[in-house]
Amino acid sequence: MIRSPSPAGARYAMSGSAVARGAGVAVDIQVKTVPDGEVVWAEHYDYPDGNDPGINLDIALRATSGLGRRYFERHRAKVSAPGYRLDPADLAFSGWDDIERRQTMQDVSRARARFEEALRSDPESVTALTGLTAALMSQRYGYAGEPMPKDVAESERVAAKAFNLAPNDASSLIGWANVQVFRGQPALALPLYEKAVQRAPSSANARLRYANGLLIVGRWKEVQPQIDEALRLGPRDARVVVSAYALASSTAFIAGDDEKAYALAQRAVAEGPTFGNSYGILASIDALHGRTAEAARNMAEHRRLMPYNSIERYVSNNPSGSDLFLAGRNRMIEGLRAAGMPER
Repeated sequence: MIRSPSPAGARYAMSGSAVARGAGVAVDIQVKTVPDGEVVWAEHYDYPDGNDPGINLDIALRATSGLGRRYFERHRAKVSAPGYRLDPADLAFSGWDDIERRQTMQDVSRARARFEEALRSDPESVTALTGLTAALMSQRYGYAGEPMPKDVAESERVAAKAFNLAPNDASSLIGWANVQVFRGQPALALPLYEKAVQRAPSSANARLRYANGLLIVGRWKEVQPQIDEALRLGPRDARVVVSAYALASSTAFIAGDDEKAYALAQRAVAEGPTFGNSYGILASIDALHGRTAEAARNMAEHRRLMPYNSIERYVSNNPSGSDLFLAGRNRMIEGLRAAGMPER
């Protein structure tokens, strides 16, 4: 049995049990509210080696990640109650919920508005500042179909303020790292992404951002372990799963394995049919291999979901950090162009 050593004043209590199964162990964890005992989260884990010294840490990371998602669900239920009035903290947290679940540009716009309203009450709220940075960066990347912002430097100004206020916060580190990527300096971004993973080892998003940084600087053989860990931490998070498979597809493409890249992009489409970036990968590979009809069909779907994407924007989102990545990026662009992606 696992219990909090000091439950007095705690709002939640975690307990669990471990049962040996051959050489392995099965672990069940649950979290209840204090004092009424409502189960708010439960999970089951199986480990083939019961003597593995990393089990406790692995459970802690996976439990923290799972509890974070569950807390969003409980927050959503709380603020949607009739007559509930959101305070600045609620607004910031609801904005992050929008960002974590975003599928369309309306989701991102709603998140941005919530963060901006929260900041009017507390201009130095790190939660709201890092959230606004995430929303502005999402609009700049355009993966949810957003047009290019009129003021692209706004995201950098907000990210700088958040980073100056909280240089060790994982979200502020990711935001400032994204600034370096857009400035064409991925080598400067990489240690920031790595530090974000160290500061928030249970964050699947931090793992994926670090993995993408590794790919850009040409360390593609180190990418998959980070993707695998992200999938372990967020197996029920739809955005994490689809992003992981899309990134794995890009990695296979950079490594020269088009067949694997295509299969992984198809998996990404299956996991997230509204994630337009995956259709772009499919269209490019189709075009490179002479599958004209398939390329046109996948590009049409890509353009429907990401109508403002272009060759110019693809280059902005994927600055070259190594010769290997540059060669792969240029080949991807060749396919995107042949499939019908506009230059601007």
